[in-house]
Amino acid sequence: MQQATVSDDYSDHSNSDRTGGMDVSIGPQRRNRFAAPLAWLLLTPLSLALGGLLCASAFALLAFNEVTGAVRAGSLARGAQLAVTVSADQVDPAREGDLVHVAGLAVAHGEVVDPETGFSASGTQLLRNAEMLQWVERRIIEVVSDSAEGEEVITRYNYDPQWVKSWQDSGRFQGSQPPSNPPSMPYLNEGWLAEHVTVGAFRLRPWQIKRIGKPEPLDLSSFSPTRQVAGGTLVRHGNTYYLGRNPAQPQIGDIRISYSILRPGPVTILAAQSGTSFTTYKVSVPLPAARSLVNLLSPGSSEIDVLRNGTVPIEAMLSGEQRHRVLQTWALRVVGALVMVIGLKFVLWAGSGLLSVMPKVRRFFPQGKGFVSLRLGLGLSVITCVFAWVAARGLADERLAQHGASAAALILLVWVASEPLRSRYASERGRAWRGPNRG
Repeated sequence: MQQATVSDDYSDHSNSDRTGGMDVSIGPQRRNRFAAPLAWLLLTPLSLALGGLLCASAFALLAFNEVTGAVRAGSLARGAQLAVTVSADQVDPAREGDLVHVAGLAVAHGEVVDPETGFSASGTQLLRNAEMLQWVERRIIEVVSDSAEGEEVITRYNYDPQWVKSWQDSGRFQGSQPPSNPPSMPYLNEGWLAEHVTVGAFRLRPWQIKRIGKPEPLDLSSFSPTRQVAGGTLVRHGNTYYLGRNPAQPQIGDIRISYSILRPGPVTILAAQSGTSFTTYKVSVPLPAARSLVNLLSPGSSEIDVLRNGTVPIEAMLSGEQRHRVLQTWALRVVGALVMVIGLKFVLWAGSGLLSVMPKVRRFFPQGKGFVSLRLGLGLSVITCVFAWVAARGLADERLAQHGASAAALILLVWVASEPLRSRYASERGRAWRGPNRG
């Protein structure tokens, strides 16, 4: 008897074992000659609908991405002209509502408190990292082969105690007699912000406080060795607080908690001055072409509210935002093109039955549906991006820009569509050059 094992893990932890395996072929099977046509008739409408939806979504995503990218680029360029550097030491009422650039030392007043454990520390943000020892299910599939009896699939479930950060619902375990976990996790991973953080005479908003600093593990050696909580006594064990009978012999349901802290430091803010604080600055961008498209996909304005750690000049802050905008724009272009290719593949699959009865059409698809959908998807994505880019940004002459974009899109589409003919011509020319007696 030969045995092959394949394991699959459905838990959300990262330190579980995975067992490798091998593929097992079942052997020849009898086919129903009506199965393929019936499946094609049933799946064709679904494939067309799904492909059309994906293609429409790709067109909308690509156009929206180009328009919003143009709006963001214009708002940042406009912000570079409007921003004014002011001192953090005092608030100038004359700058109310203006886009101001402020640099200074962030100071957290008071301590940040974990309301459930009473733990507190000085900083801008306190993060609690909680783990509970729980049973974790692991499914193992065994395929047993026997020359006389064929193959048999056996499913087993293993349960291991592990420290995990989220509650494992033992009611979803699929074994015959699975172990039980506690009904809930008393402490979750949470974070709390300092209530009062200032930069000179200015007070920061909560969404600005979140951007200050980087998390660093908090050393608990200088804090109280025990803390009384609703579930018992937290005992300091190493650099964690432990809730359970014996940290040396952990049991299911025991909790261990550690903390991270974000500390204040020098920061630079680029936002609108609002009293003694800041708010987002809305920049309206007059885009030169296709106003209806812009109004449909974007309000034609963007907001500026930037906080950077350290002392950063205005030019560096805006250039950093521009780089982030470019990376985001290109990432969405790639995503849109990928969705377009997948949608076209569904559409071509639905229409592939026509190729068997239309040989003149079939010769245009010698590389198969996958390659055709890739070429057409990339071509249509480029065309969409070109038109949306011109519609959102325009050039010196709108009519010239639109004609140029149309010509470029037409050339690209003809180039993509003529690839099979060019490949066939190149192959025939190669055979003619080699001659009948050449390899």
